[in-house]
Amino acid sequence: MNKTALIVAIALVLASCKEKPAENDVASDRSEPVTAQVDTVKVDVAAPVPVLVFNKEFDMHGVHFVVEATDIGVMKTLTITPSGLAEVNDVITREIDGTVTNAEVADINADGSPEIYVWINSDGSGSYATPIG
Repeated sequence: MNKTALIVAIALVLASCKEKPAENDVASDRSEPVTAQVDTVKVDVAAPVPVLVFNKEFDMHGVHFVVEATDIGVMKTLTITPSGLAEVNDVITREIDGTVTNAEVADINADGSPEIYVWINSDGSGSYATPIG
């Protein structure tokens, strides 16, 4: 009986020494990743709207001038629209570096055809005025 008791005791010790599986084990997912197709969304961004920052009209000797300056962010544009000139009444458009501060009309050479003069102050700390005429 000594032998039998010893064998049972050893069997109990070995059985109690076996590692128990952890109760918090999470089953690992070994499946393939799922992919889904996502629709592409296209967003149209509206073009910036020009802001009218200067507008003045002049009449002299039957000639009419419209002087306008617009600002679209960093781009500034000067537009002079003449009408009533004897030869050419083309619209003049220029990009400008600065701000239109004034415009004047005169017939300096007294030929009966008036000229338009536009004053622009440059941007920056050392700003200066530039006549366009």
